[in-house]
Amino acid sequence: MVHARRAATALLALIAPACGQPTCLDGGAAGCLVDEDSSLLALRHQQREAGSLGARGVECPGSPGTFCDGNQCCPGTEASGYHTFPCPTADASFDGCEMSPSRPSGQVECPGSPGTFCEGNQCCPGTHSSDNKTFPCPTAEASFVGCEGGHEELVSALLGAMSREEKYRFIRGTGWKNGTYETLPGYYIGEAGLHEKFGIPSLNMEDNGQGFRTVAESIIGNVTSWPVTLAVASSWSESDTQRFGVALGQEFRIKGANGLLGPGVNVARVARCGRNAEYISGEEPYLGARLVVPYVIGVQSQKVLAVVKHYINNNQEDHRDTVDAIVDNRTEWEVYYPPFQAAVNAGVGVVMCSYNLVNGVHACGNPDTLLTDLKDKMGFEGWVQSDWWAVHSFVAEQGVDQEMPGDSTP
Repeated sequence: MVHARRAATALLALIAPACGQPTCLDGGAAGCLVDEDSSLLALRHQQREAGSLGARGVECPGSPGTFCDGNQCCPGTEASGYHTFPCPTADASFDGCEMSPSRPSGQVECPGSPGTFCEGNQCCPGTHSSDNKTFPCPTAEASFVGCEGGHEELVSALLGAMSREEKYRFIRGTGWKNGTYETLPGYYIGEAGLHEKFGIPSLNMEDNGQGFRTVAESIIGNVTSWPVTLAVASSWSESDTQRFGVALGQEFRIKGANGLLGPGVNVARVARCGRNAEYISGEEPYLGARLVVPYVIGVQSQKVLAVVKHYINNNQEDHRDTVDAIVDNRTEWEVYYPPFQAAVNAGVGVVMCSYNLVNGVHACGNPDTLLTDLKDKMGFEGWVQSDWWAVHSFVAEQGVDQEMPGDSTP
């Protein structure tokens, strides 16, 4: 299943040992395990109002104001050794938290080997999906090479052991009030892969490429107000752009996000475009191609996935869902593709497709631009994520791997 493989491969790169501290909201946050509960808590603790989450179930023991329902995990507390644990109303067989009735503390289950657990740089038993080769524990360091198989065998074992429902959680977002422009309390702008086992963190994405989005009035004082990306580009400095990327990545990671919805790299062609200020290219594709590389490297050095956008020819906000950009192949490669090609060469994890049409076909579902140009000719190996509500047809042969945000269009 190509969509789930792309997501699982990238998310495994985000796994790191737990801090061993009550929270990961300190200077060492880049080394923390970012899972659904510990990361969402980073926002929830600032959004709690009396009863604001009460409709979601019962209160988590030791976490006043945090609620759960059914097979969900509660945040770790001092009594639980700061490991997440099942909601009091969870099924007795629920095994999706760091602590559970059958799971040793701090360990995760080996994919394909029920009842066998591992931790860190250890090997899991071989399975049919891994060609019977032993493979690294899902929480092993990326550089660990002590098993018969490696990263590919781990991903194959994970996909072989996961249910169809568990795979689907990666390729369709969640966390929004259906049919509205509002997220559910405590959720990031983009969420996917919640309640997964085997130590796979959920995907916690937040806007945007020029700073952490202030989703609630209560967090305004805790969010850095950075210059717009175009101002950073005006420095013409690759080293300063990388410093900017590192600083952004650090703030997003500390706030529990492991996906940054940026950078925007579209080449400006419409002077009144409402998003020109967030595009690092300005009017010059060469500048964008030079600066997107240190930006991506800086952000992803903090274990936060960069999401380069908006692919492709997204040059105006007026009628953005229906405008049709007519662009010939030579112009695409000489003017509009270079910043995206540079991001791919830098190892960007995700590409976001745009709302507009390109030569009569919606960008999120255009096999010429997504499959032929991006994945084949550019060699992009990550996954394509739709802009929010930009999917018109979710078919693998059209090139989109992940539909966001997952609810019906407002």
